[in-house]
Amino acid sequence: MTATQNWHDIPTCVESGLAIPLFQQPRTVWLPGKVTAEQTAFYVELMKKVQATAEWKDYIERTSQTNVFLTGAEFNKFMAEDIERVRKVAAAEGWLVAN
Repeated sequence: MTATQNWHDIPTCVESGLAIPLFQQPRTVWLPGKVTAEQTAFYVELMKKVQATAEWKDYIERTSQTNVFLTGAEFNKFMAEDIERVRKVAAAEGWLVAN
C-alpha cells in the first residue's frame, strides 16, 4: 500500500457498519466460446504453473488476494453462488440491484 499504511489500516465492511463479513473478487481468465478442451487445458495448466511460482506466492503474501484456483463446474458453482450472495447483500443495504 504505502510506506506507512497497509491493508490492515483500512476498516473492514463490518467495522464500517456493513453486513459484509467476506468479499471475494475473483481474478479470472476468460476464453471465448467454443474453444476446444485442449485449448482450455492449455490455459488451465498455464495458470497452475503461474500459481506455483515464487512470484505468485509473493504476490499472494503482499496483497489481500487468496490462492484459490477453480475451474469448470466448481468455478461455475462459485460464480452462481457469489452473484446471488452479492445480490442479497446489495438489496439488504438498499443498493441498486439489476436483474
